[in-house]
Amino acid sequence: MKIMLTIVMCSTLANTCLDPHTFPKVYDSYYECLIDGYQKSLDKTKEIGKSETNKYQIYSKFGCQEVITPPPKPKSEAWYIVYCGKELTNMRCLPTQYLKLKRKL
Repeated sequence: MKIMLTIVMCSTLANTCLDPHTFPKVYDSYYECLIDGYQKSLDKTKEIGKSETNKYQIYSKFGCQEVITPPPKPKSEAWYIVYCGKELTNMRCLPTQYLKLKRKL
């Protein structure tokens, strides 16, 4: 399971939030994401400072969401069978031979 952290900073006074910020780091568990979410929210609050936080009533909220990735497509090789003269071959025909059939398997 892969988890991504998204944090949103909001102001109660302005009744608005900034656009969400999703971090590029991918976590292996919900617990790790949650702990880092609390730490990053605390770090950002300290960076904004006591005065601005109180003045604008700033708070943060965050979420940890599982990354849903589609399964990888299977690799396949394309083989072409061509009829050159009297035999089937997966090689090229000589320029003098007549190509009668080409199909993908």
